[in-house]
Amino acid sequence: QMCKRRGLHLMVASNEYENDPGSPTFDMLLRDYVSTPVKANVVRCGVEFSTEESRKRNGKPMSDNDLFHALQKAEREGVSLRLFHITGWDEREDWERYVSMWCDMLDRQPYHRLLNLGFNNLQYQNYTPLYRERRGIDPSRYITHRDTRRWYDELRQHAKSVLIGAPSTFQHVCCRMGVELSRTREQSEFWQSMMVDPNKKLTVDAAYSALMDTGVLDTPMLKVNHKTGQINVIEGA
Repeated sequence: QMCKRRGLHLMVASNEYENDPGSPTFDMLLRDYVSTPVKANVVRCGVEFSTEESRKRNGKPMSDNDLFHALQKAEREGVSLRLFHITGWDEREDWERYVSMWCDMLDRQPYHRLLNLGFNNLQYQNYTPLYRERRGIDPSRYITHRDTRRWYDELRQHAKSVLIGAPSTFQHVCCRMGVELSRTREQSEFWQSMMVDPNKKLTVDAAYSALMDTGVLDTPMLKVNHKTGQINVIEGA
């Protein structure tokens, strides 16, 4: 109610870690899953980036071997894997290599449960490590539905039970970034109107320019003290 009166956008984020023995679905760090016995139908993990270097840099230091060990363990336990990925940061060639790696792993380890690979394009919220890189956005790195359809066709040649989650369009990502990073009513109204009006279509170049022109990328980075709830601005970020 306070945010509504003040014209602010409110977003509540939760990084759930579910490890209830009675739950059919576990949300886990993949490296924990590799080393932890699990009795569940589905295990959901955030792989997020395509290369070991990117994952290490951005807080998920898992190796390609960890992914293969997770696949082997999931086959032994009869677990379906749902893995989440953030595209738009790594090069497209890195994602092509990543998908080819999965094809190779599925040849080496036949897998009979559902493998669900979700892909979504990067949003630079100001509470993520990548917010520092916000002015290095490169629209050419964002993937499209054509990419995920092609990857689906490729992976289906190696495993019959594969699903691919398609990404948001670049315009949608820009609108979400604009809404979440808005500091003024004018900024918020501009980006919200772009999200709700289907006739307001932006080209990739126009959406990219609008991010710069509306000034939302100048929003200071925030840091949350999870014990007290205090939010502080990180100077110089």
